[in-house]
This record gives sequence, C-alpha cells and structure tokens, in this order.
Amino acid sequence: MQDAALEKRLSFHKIDEAAQASLRQNSELILSILPSALDRFYEHVALFGETAAFFRDRAHMMHAKEKQIGHWKIITSGRFDGQYEASVTRIGEIHNQLGLEPRWYIGAYNFLVSEIVAELSRRLPTGPFSSGKRNDLQQLQSAIIRASMLDMDYAIDVYLNAGQRERKSTLERLAVEFETNVGDVINLVTKASHEMSSAAQKLNRTAEDASHRPLLQARCRKKQRQMCKLWQAQRKRWRRQSLKSRAKCLKVQPCQQRLSGMQMEQMRKSAR
Repeated sequence: MQDAALEKRLSFHKIDEAAQASLRQNSELILSILPSALDRFYEHVALFGETAAFFRDRAHMMHAKEKQIGHWKIITSGRFDGQYEASVTRIGEIHNQLGLEPRWYIGAYNFLVSEIVAELSRRLPTGPFSSGKRNDLQQLQSAIIRASMLDMDYAIDVYLNAGQRERKSTLERLAVEFETNVGDVINLVTKASHEMSSAAQKLNRTAEDASHRPLLQARCRKKQRQMCKLWQAQRKRWRRQSLKSRAKCLKVQPCQQRLSGMQMEQMRKSAR
C-alpha cells in the first residue's frame, strides 16, 4: 500500500504501471547484469581516495555489493511501497552517517546506472525490423533511469533531513552549553559582586577609622596631659605633707629636751 507522499513522488518521476511492469518482467535479466556491473562499479570507486576510504578492504566492498543487490531486488519487483521506502531511506542514512558527500553518491550511482543501461543494450540487440524490441528496451532503460532517480531523490531527502536534525541537535546543545556558561558567569559575577561589596565595606571602615584617628590621638594626648597634671599635683601634696610632718617632729624634740632639763633641775633640788 502506498501513502500519498510516495504516490506523488512516483507520479512526478513518471514511474507508472507500465514502468513498474517493465521492471517486473525484466527482473531476472537486470539481476543477472548487476554482479558484473557492481564489480566494475567498485573497481571505479577504488580509484578515488575520497570514495575508497569508505571501505576497509575488498571483503567490505563485497558486503556492500550484496546489500545493493538486495535493494535492486526490491526495485525490480516493481513494488514501490513501504518496504522500498524503508530500504532506500536506510541506505541514505548509512551514507550520511559515514559522511559520504552527495556528489560522490550521485557520481557513483551515475556510473552504476550507465553500466546497467549499456549492458542491457548489448544483451537486447535491436535490428531494423524489430521495432517492438526496440520499444521494450527503451521502456526498460527509461524505467531503470527513473527508478534510480527516485532512489537519488530519497537519498538526497535523507541527507537534508539528517542535516536539519543535526543542526537542530547542535543548536539545542549550544543552547544548553550557553545557558550553563551564562549561569556560571552569573554565579561568578554575583560572587565577585559580594566580594567587592565586602571589600568596599572594609575600606569604608578603614577610611572611617583613619578619619577618626586624629581625634582619638588628640583625646589620648589630652588625657595624658590631665594625668600628668594630676600626678604632679599629687606629688606636690605628698611633698607638702612630708614637710609638715618633719616640722612637727622638729618642734616636739626641743620640748622633750626642755622638759627633760627641768625635770633634771627639780631632781637636783630634791637631792639637796
């Protein structure tokens, strides 16, 4: 069963019932031509470094050859349905994943189709009196070319869709990285802002301390002067008190001496 998009594609490429019937009727012939045509195809591909690089060795090429024959079995069945669409899409996705540029894919397909068409001409010769065979050959060659162009159409579409997905994925990844980086920057700026604010507060306190220092120093000097004055005044008081004490001592001692003399005189008189 064909969907609307596939139907429209088939219609645009003019792969109608007649073309599909021609492919079915000549399926065995086409599949018999393919092995030798693909051998020449891979020999050609091996001559160019850009395309040879996609194959590890000859065995890898033969594996790819079997896959191509499998795909052509679907084409020559004349059933362009979901199975065909899945097969051609898978081929395009593999080519995209490998990094095969469309120009090499198109050029390689051109070589293969040319080999098939040329081999059909050799195997289905037409003479001047065989117009029916000539028409059959032309119709078959036309069907092969149209089918191959449909293949190419799908493959290029896969390339474009894969490119869009990759761009979308890249944009999403860049958006996440940008958001993460911006978040880190904001955190760094916030931290730096807090550190700058703290440093500014320290500078303000230092500046305030520096501005108050002369006043504090003046107060200290004033206090020192007051203490000195108090100390000097106390020393004077102590000195005056010391002098008074000495004077008392001096007054008491002569009295005591005089009293002692009078007592001595009385004692002498009593003795007489």
